[in-house]
Parts: sequence; structure tokens; C-alpha cells
Amino acid sequence: MSSTCENHASYSMVCCWMTSLQESSKLTGEEVISGTYSSIRSAEEVRSEPSSEEDDTEEELNRQRAAAFMVGHFHVPKSRHHALEKESLYGAVILIPQIGRSCGWPCALMFVTVRVYLLFCVNFFLQSILLGEIDREQNVLDLFAGQMWLCDFGAPLEDCPSSPSCTGPGGTQVDGPRLYDFRSWSTRNFVKDSLKKIFPDRESEIDEEIDPGEYGAESRMCRWIACFIFMLSIQEELILIWRMACLLYEVPTESATWIHFRDPRDDLVGDNWLEYVDVSVAGMPLRWKIINGLFILGGKFMLWKLTAEVGITFLMETQTISDCIVNSVALAFVLHMDELILSTLTSGKITSCLEKCKEYIAATTDTTATEAWQSRIEKPIDNSCRANLTLGVPWELLFSILLCAWFINRYYSRHCDWTWDGWWYYSKPISVPTSTSFTPWQAFFPSLFPVASQSTTYWTMPPIWHAD
Repeated sequence: MSSTCENHASYSMVCCWMTSLQESSKLTGEEVISGTYSSIRSAEEVRSEPSSEEDDTEEELNRQRAAAFMVGHFHVPKSRHHALEKESLYGAVILIPQIGRSCGWPCALMFVTVRVYLLFCVNFFLQSILLGEIDREQNVLDLFAGQMWLCDFGAPLEDCPSSPSCTGPGGTQVDGPRLYDFRSWSTRNFVKDSLKKIFPDRESEIDEEIDPGEYGAESRMCRWIACFIFMLSIQEELILIWRMACLLYEVPTESATWIHFRDPRDDLVGDNWLEYVDVSVAGMPLRWKIINGLFILGGKFMLWKLTAEVGITFLMETQTISDCIVNSVALAFVLHMDELILSTLTSGKITSCLEKCKEYIAATTDTTATEAWQSRIEKPIDNSCRANLTLGVPWELLFSILLCAWFINRYYSRHCDWTWDGWWYYSKPISVPTSTSFTPWQAFFPSLFPVASQSTTYWTMPPIWHAD
């Protein structure tokens, strides 16, 4: 190329290759520098009579234009489009009340609104019950069974039995032949203790001959990877929560209509009544924003947070490698129950309204859609090395890793203690809960409503083993 790249190239001529476009299409240097798509079109209109040479460069011109728009696709952020979830019950529970409001609350739409709110309550109840029971098993029932938190017992197994981090909950060193899951380990301890009760005079012989092994994880790295895969499976739901929050914030706070009539004229309407009604996201009164923000958006976020906490704890408490891999995607189905309810427990008329609903495009009131688009394609974009390097940064991957690390750290901080002697986590002392009950408040807000436990502990970490 005969010229160097500019740090700020326009939408149509983003980089140095547009110099060849200047030579082939007879554009002036000023037009190349300005580089808008409209300038290219103007130049094509004022060109002299087409020649064979210009015909040969037409394909190259189109390629350069397509390349410029492709670069703009990656550089220029999209305009703010906000749409409802068309395959989720959450989209219906926002749309139907607004249609009813726009219609003046006829009796039919009042009952349809009650119907979708009832299904929303059923969905919230089922999801919270399933997640709450798993949480209850982990925080209450497992403690009654005498199970301590897994933390880093037995991990990493490759360093065992010579490392202090190989100390098991029984006080002995963990290694491959002596590693068991909790049920097997507790059963072996029960048999050993029973033999001591039956033959108290042979207690020393029983201790010498019978080895119950130790309880620990087969792979710490596998548990972390399983947690990351699980976080990927539920991250899409978090993105949908963010989009719903943006929609409630961006739409005008006004009582605007969500429906518009299209005159069928001489067409026969038939059974397709909805064909002549346009449905689109529009303004929403403040009271409806508050209702949707507190109950719909808030409930959706609380369920996601509970799923993330319960799922990470469930995977971190999984001892075997195969169970970790299988369970990494097992809990994500709970968050998709709203889609199942929409497809099976609602009529096709509700889903038809969702499918027909158009998105809301956030724009200034003084700018039309055409003017907004024109200003976007004529706006210079940053083609510097720094701007291009940011396109290669996997921001979504980094966010997933940080999110997963935050929940794993939350598990360790709540249930485990850290020791620098071996650089590992071991379980906090375990106390028996005072009751088997577990309320929804304890599931959703464990920090505010902790599980009540007895003052005495039945297990504490034995002394950490050190090599002589």
C-alpha cells in the first residue's frame, strides 16, 4: 500500500486497503479520508461512462465495501435493542398485563393476566422447593449423618501421603488405596467401632488389623472444572436477567400502548385475529416497573443466585470424578423450568402474542431510525492497535472464570478453614443442627438466617500430620 493506516478510520474505509479502492473507483483523497459509505455511493454516481477497466474493478469494489462493513460489525457497538424472552414464562408475565392495560382491562384479558401470574407463582414455587431441598440436604441432613464438609480432603492426591495436606478427617494420611466416599468410609468406621464394643479386650488388635481408610476427594481440579462448566450452563440466564433489567430501565416511564391496529380492509379476517394487531414493547407506567422489577426480575435473580450457590456447593461436595462430570450439567435444568411451563401449561394464543411482540429500540426522541442509522455508519471508529487488541480479549470467558471463582471462594469461606501448612482447606468444626426444618428464608438468605446448631461440636479437625 502506498499510504499508512489512520488511527481513526471511518465506517466504510476502515484500513489501508481502501487505498486500492481510491485507485480503482477514481475517488479523491478527501473521499478516502472521510471514508463513509455515502461518499462511495456519491462517487459511483458521478463517475464517467463505465469502461471495461471499471467493470473489472466492480467486484473488487463490492469486496472492499463488504470488508469495511464487516470490520465495522466488530468495532461499532450495536444500538440498544430490548426484547422480551419469547420462549420463557417471564416474557409472558411482563407482556400480558401490558396488553391488558393497553386494551383497557377487558374481562377476558384480566383472567388471562391472572392465569400467567398463577403460572409464574407455580414456577417460582417448584424451582425454590427443588433447590431448597437440595440445600437442606447439604446444610442439615448431611450434618445429622455425621458428614463433614469435603473441602480439600485428599486433594491433591498426587502428593499423598507425604504432604501435610493429605491429612484426612480421621486423622490419618490419605492415599489411593485408602480413599473412600463418605458412605463407605462411615460404614467401615461403624464396623470397626462395633467390633470394639463387642470385643473390648481386643481393641488394640482391632486397631492394628482393621483399617477404615479415609474420606477425601478423588480430584480437586476435576471439581473446579465441573464448577466452571456448571457456571457456563447458567450464565445465559444471568445475561437474560441483565437484559430484562435494561428493558425495564430503558423503556419510557409512561402509559404507552403496546398494541396497534392494522386495517384488514377487504381481507377476510378468519380465525387469525392477531394478524391485524401489531404488538411491540413500549412505555410502561412507574407502578408496573416497580411490580416487574421487584417480583419478576427480583424473583428471577434470587432463583439464579440460589441455583449458583446450591450447584457449586453440590459439585464441591461431590467426591468421585465421574459424578462431578455428570452433575456439572444436571442442576441447570431447574432454571429452564419456566420454558417448560410456558410450552406445556399455557395456550398457543399466549405464545403467539410473545412471538409477535416486537423489540424496543432505545433512541433519542429527536432522531428517527433512518437518521440514527446514518449517523452510525458515518461515525468514525477507532482503528488503533489498542482498539483492535481489545477485540481479541475473551471478555465473556474472563467473566465466567471470575464468576465461578467467586462462588467457589464463597463455598470455601463458609464451610472450610485455611492452613498454610500444606496450603489447603479443611472442614470447619461440625455441630448437629437443632432441628431438621429448613425455611425458604434460610435458603435464599443464609447469612441473615443461619441454621441453628447445638453449642457442642461432634467433629473437629484432628492434628495435621507432618513428616519426620
